[in-house]
Amino acid sequence: MKDVFREFLNLLFPPLCALCEEALVKSETFLCTNCKADLPHIQLHGERSQFLYQKLSATFPVKQVFAYLLYQKAGSTQKLLQLLKYKNYPELGTELGRHFGTRLAKEGYTEAFDLIVPVPLHTSKFEQRGYNQSEMFANGLSEGLGVPVDAELIIRIKASSTQTRKSRIERWLNVSTIFEVQQIENVRGKRILLLDDVITTGATVEACGEVLVAAGCTELSVGAIAIA
Repeated sequence: MKDVFREFLNLLFPPLCALCEEALVKSETFLCTNCKADLPHIQLHGERSQFLYQKLSATFPVKQVFAYLLYQKAGSTQKLLQLLKYKNYPELGTELGRHFGTRLAKEGYTEAFDLIVPVPLHTSKFEQRGYNQSEMFANGLSEGLGVPVDAELIIRIKASSTQTRKSRIERWLNVSTIFEVQQIENVRGKRILLLDDVITTGATVEACGEVLVAAGCTELSVGAIAIA
């Protein structure tokens, strides 16, 4: 009965695409087919991915680096991330993760990781937002790859100020001592994919990744919804 009622409401008030705001057809979720195809996807082994890998691997041991979308101000990725982080659209993060996970699975990455770990929010930020956007993305990625998520493996032991307009050094100092592994036995020997929402300088994933490496993970890879 609920499904019938929902279909009736969708006939009267069809859901709209998050980007172009045109009505979605029955098989579409959050994004219409055209807008999904027009997203600024990043090639898995392309120039931008390699550049990010080189930048991160210069400071801590990272095996692979993945990003789903390119972030540009006033672009489609920025709009999606604003909806996800500030407009209470957690399911959008899961949907984006599902798309990316399916893509990675087609590229043969279903056996590449033992665990997916999202970068945590401080409890005050989590209570304010009600969810962790990186965890939502991780949940969708998990569906596509068939790899479990552990959103409680790392905790943020103190809040950090916003990273906006900080230099690379200032960003590193802002997050360098705020993460802690809760259960080291769940890290040792694991191939971990660490996920963030947006990577700019990489300071946050570096700080988070270092505690995982120190705890004994065998391999550490990094992924994100977008890179700037």
